Order: sequence, then C-alpha cells, then structure tokens
Amino acid sequence: MDISSLYSGLNCKCMMMIVKNVTVNIQTCSTFNVTRKKFVDVQEGTMSAKRKIFFAGSIGGGRQYQDLYMRIIEQLKLYGNVLSEFVGNPDIDGFLQDLQWTDKQCHEQDVIWLQESDVLVAECTQPSLGVGYEIARSEAMMKKILILFQAESESELPRKIRGLHNDTTFIVKDYREEELPGLLKDFFSKL
Repeated sequence: MDISSLYSGLNCKCMMMIVKNVTVNIQTCSTFNVTRKKFVDVQEGTMSAKRKIFFAGSIGGGRQYQDLYMRIIEQLKLYGNVLSEFVGNPDIDGFLQDLQWTDKQCHEQDVIWLQESDVLVAECTQPSLGVGYEIARSEAMMKKILILFQAESESELPRKIRGLHNDTTFIVKDYREEELPGLLKDFFSKL
C-alpha cells in the first residue's frame, strides 16, 4: 500500500509494506536526502509500534566518548529504533559533510526526530550545548527522559539538569558502564 503525505512541512513520501507479519514503514525525506526504516512488530496478533528512541551525545562539544556512545546505542536497539544512531559514528564529521545540510536543515531534522521519539536518552558526561538543547526541547515536549552521567567523571552534571530528576518522567542516573544493561532494562520496563 502506498501513502503519500506531507510530513512536518517537508516533502516526504511514505510507503507501507506488510512482509511476513511485520509492517515496515520506509520514509524518505527528499529535502534532507535521508532514508530511515521504522518497524512495527506484530505481537500476539496485534500490531504495536516499536518504540522510537532519540539518543543524545556530544558531537561539537567533544568526541572522547564516541566509543561509549556506540555501545550505548547498541544496547538501546534492544528497546526500540534509535533515530539518532549517527551520534555513535566514529566518522561523524565525514557523515555530516556527506549530508551537506545547512545549519537550518540540521536543526529542523533534529527537532523532527525529537518530535517523533517516545523517549530521549542522553549521555551527558561530556558537556555539550547541543545535548542541553535537545534535553530542554524534549522536556518541553513532555517526553520521558533518561540522563546518563558517568559516576567516576571529574566533571559535574549541571544542577539545572540534575534538579529536574523526578523519578517518573525525568530520570538522572550516575552510572558505571557495567551497570548500563540493568539500568536501561529498569528504565524501559517502566514506560
């Protein structure tokens, strides 16, 4: 079944296909030259959309945790579709250069992904204005938010972020990497 639509003010085409009890929604946004696959799982005879996760990690603020971002993203894939998987890309500069996005296009796509997402997971050990912006936008959109901060870091998580912790919709966790699987399982089991 083909569906053409206007998607958040952008010229996009959506195509739905049903393949062996799994619905695949392929969305191509010609404005940004981006193709993403979203999957809808069929469970016990009913279809439920697979969770959409926005992962935030430092890009312009420093890339020393890029390897950690990749490992977190791999774990997040157990719980849904990671819309911003590129954050873990070791060649992020080349990736972004290949896209040839203007600053405005980059911002617009970031906001679209934030709007589409069900949750935001942000690794905040490396200070980043962009990650702070994504947290603020997600909080304003009333998204569920998980903030990860390495317990052994010499830097401090800003009080303005830590002070938003409320045990339900905005969770701040100081962690060690070996604790991540259990921490993520606990967070996603409560959604």
